[in-house]
Amino acid sequence: MKEKYDNVFVGISLCNKILNNETVEKINQVATEEFRALRIAYLIADDIDIINRRVFDHGQEACNLRKVEAKASALEMIISQNARGSLKSIVKSVRWVEILNATYWNTYFAIFSLFIENKTFRNDVKHIANLYAERRAKTISDEELTFLSQYLLQEIPTLLQGVEIEGRLYSGMIYPSYAHESMEFIIQALRDGQYGFTKAVPQTKIKQLEL
Repeated sequence: MKEKYDNVFVGISLCNKILNNETVEKINQVATEEFRALRIAYLIADDIDIINRRVFDHGQEACNLRKVEAKASALEMIISQNARGSLKSIVKSVRWVEILNATYWNTYFAIFSLFIENKTFRNDVKHIANLYAERRAKTISDEELTFLSQYLLQEIPTLLQGVEIEGRLYSGMIYPSYAHESMEFIIQALRDGQYGFTKAVPQTKIKQLEL
């Protein structure tokens, strides 16, 4: 019997170049059929995308912010265009700031401390960040790699415990990503205590969709 998750969120990176009508339709289908979702929220990682811009674009901050806003707005348009018929009332897009509450920050602080204190965890996170840089054909310094890792660190609480939107917990997650850049092995290691992570968090049910 398929598990039922009333609320499902979809993590959307602004660097996702293949989020189009076909992709959104597929995601909505997975959410409604495999999760039996009653609500679907596309979580657009706009605020943390500025980390990528600072490493890769090296532009003025105001210019980077304009690029982030333009891309986020374009993704919102694609999502809304595919929320037709019965989906119109259950699909929406949300910005990163809408999930930031005490629960998120408490977990983020624990994850950030672990990144500082645990070398294995730090190296695993930096490895994923480096794969991302390599896909963009960029060679970056170790200092830049450490800074780029902050994107992943801010993403991890959502993968571990879901997100809260307008007072509702979204505990199912659809995670579009390239297979070799998936964070799932790190998330599982955190849950298994392999890095010495002991904070109790509710588990998110994650479905990865390979790009």
